[in-house]
Amino acid sequence: MHRATLFSCTPLRQLLLRTATVVVLSGAATANATNDGLTITSPTQWVRAIAGRPYAFTPKVVNPSGRPLTFRILNRPSWATLNAKTGQLSGTTPNILKNYSNISISVTDGVATVKTGYFIIRVLPPSTYDKPIISGTPSTSVTTGSPYAFQPSASDAFGQPLSFSVKNK
Repeated sequence: MHRATLFSCTPLRQLLLRTATVVVLSGAATANATNDGLTITSPTQWVRAIAGRPYAFTPKVVNPSGRPLTFRILNRPSWATLNAKTGQLSGTTPNILKNYSNISISVTDGVATVKTGYFIIRVLPPSTYDKPIISGTPSTSVTTGSPYAFQPSASDAFGQPLSFSVKNK
């Protein structure tokens, strides 16, 4: 069994409001710095967008301190803007199939700064990946007077809400 030693240190400068925890296991040390819990979500590494269509991504942020936030971006695509208050990256992609690489959004509360991992916005041609997908195998017969039900599986490549309709009722 390994013996673990845990210690915590608060810097003398209370303005930093950071703590560090070091855990030592079998001579190997790892350090975890915390920043009052300020966190930001990253999109998946590859993000799809459709050429000539609006694109938007807003990272989710946890801000336990309640301090005002300011967002910045690294490697912003020329067609996109970043809202410095909400972190939303948005714009209409050009009609050019291209990968926009090494994008990262950071947020600061004036004390701590965190950033997303690097991601790539891949602009794809219209009608290639933007159509919803529906699948399922409905029953082809039903006994007269019995209820009939069929629930297909459906998804949208961009997570947009879907609606259904029935023809030939």
